[in-house]
Amino acid sequence: MARRVTTLVAVMVAVAVLAFGIPTAFTVHDTQRHALELELIEEAFVAAATLAPDEAATVANVAPVPSDEAHRIALYAIDGRKLDGVGPAQADEVVRRAATGDVAHATAAGEDVAAVLVPRNGGEQLVLRVAEDSDEVTTNLQRRLFGLGLVALVVLVVAMLLGWLLAVRLTRPVRALRTVAAELGEGRAEPGMSAPSGIAELDDLSATLVASARRVSEAMARERQFSSHVAHQLRTPITAARVAVEAELADPRPVPALALHEVLGAIERLESTTAQLLSLSRGLELERELTDAGARAGSAGVRWADAFAAAGRELAVEAEPVLTPVLPAAIDQVLDVLLDNALRHGRGRCTVRAESFAGIGAVTVADEGETVADAFEVRSTGGHGIGLKFARTLAEAERGALDLVSSRPAVFRLFVPPAGRSDS
Repeated sequence: MARRVTTLVAVMVAVAVLAFGIPTAFTVHDTQRHALELELIEEAFVAAATLAPDEAATVANVAPVPSDEAHRIALYAIDGRKLDGVGPAQADEVVRRAATGDVAHATAAGEDVAAVLVPRNGGEQLVLRVAEDSDEVTTNLQRRLFGLGLVALVVLVVAMLLGWLLAVRLTRPVRALRTVAAELGEGRAEPGMSAPSGIAELDDLSATLVASARRVSEAMARERQFSSHVAHQLRTPITAARVAVEAELADPRPVPALALHEVLGAIERLESTTAQLLSLSRGLELERELTDAGARAGSAGVRWADAFAAAGRELAVEAEPVLTPVLPAAIDQVLDVLLDNALRHGRGRCTVRAESFAGIGAVTVADEGETVADAFEVRSTGGHGIGLKFARTLAEAERGALDLVSSRPAVFRLFVPPAGRSDS
C-alpha cells in the first residue's frame, strides 16, 4: 500500500509539473530571448551614444563596448559601406533597416544582430552594428531551463518523500487494524487497542472493532454460562425420573402405573423446563405483557408440594396479586431454583410469599434453615451456587433483582419491576 500511495503521489505531481512546467518553459524561453534582444539593442544604443560627432568613425572610439569575442561591433555608412569593425563587408538587411531610422534586430548565420542609427550633428550618418554568437544566447536559455528543470525535479523528490510519509502514516493504523482483526479471528476476547493515529475515521473503526470484539466475547460468555445453567436446571427433572425408575426396579409396587406416572410427571416437568428456558433465551428482546407474580408463586407451590411432602416438610404459599412486566417463564425458573435450594439445603417450614413493598413487587422464599452469605457464588465442589447464580442472572435480565435478605434463617427475595415501568 505504501508503494502504491507513493507512486500515485509521484505520478500526480509529475503530471502537475508537466502541465505547468512545459508552458512555463516556453514562456521562459520567449521571455529570455526577448530580454536578450533588448539587451543587445540597448548595448547598440549605448555604443552609438559614445561616438562623438567630430570623432573619426572607428570602432576604437566606441569605448564602452569594445570589439571582442562576445560582441562584434562594426560601423557602416548610409550607403552600406563598412567603415570599420568586425562585420560583413557590405551592409546586411539589419544595417539597411537601421539606416532608415528603425531599430533593427535579427538572427541569421549563427548571430544575433542589432543595428541602430548613430546620432551625429554634422557629417555623414553612420549605422552601428553589434553582433554576438547565437550559441551564447542558446547557452543562457539552456542554463535557465536547466534551473527550471532542476526545481521541478526537487519538487518531485519532495513530493515523493511526503507521499511516502503519508503512506506510512496511513498504513500504520491499517496494519494495526489487520492485527486486531487477526486477533479476533484467533478468538481473543480483548484485542489490543492501537495508539490513536490522528485519522478520525481509522481511529473510529479501530474502536468499533474492539468494542464489537468485547460484545461478541461477552455474548459468548453469557451463552456458555447460560448453557451450564440450563444443564443444572434440567438435572432436577432428570434426577427425579431416574430415582423413580431405580426405586421401582429395587422395590416393585403392585401397581406399575404409579411408577410410570411418576416418570411421566418428571418428563413433563423436563419438557416444561426446556420450553421455558428456550423461551427465555429467545425472548429477551420481546415486548413483555403484564404477569401476575402472585399467580406464578401459587403455581410453583402446586408444582413443589409433593416434593416437600415426600421430604416431610411443609410448603406454604401466601400470595397476593403482583402485576409486573416480566416473562412468566423467568419467574417460574427463579422460583424453581429457590424452592429446589430450600428443599435440598433448608429445613423446616418453607414459605412462599408474594407482596408489594412501596409499589415494588416481591416474591419471598424463606425456610427455617440457614445458608452461607455468598450463596450466589459458584463453588467448585458439588456445583453449589450454580442454580442461585442462574436465578440472579434471570432476575437481572428481566430488570429485577434477587437478593439474600437473611442467611439465618435463609430468606431469598425476588424483586420485580413495577407494572408501570417500560420494558425498553
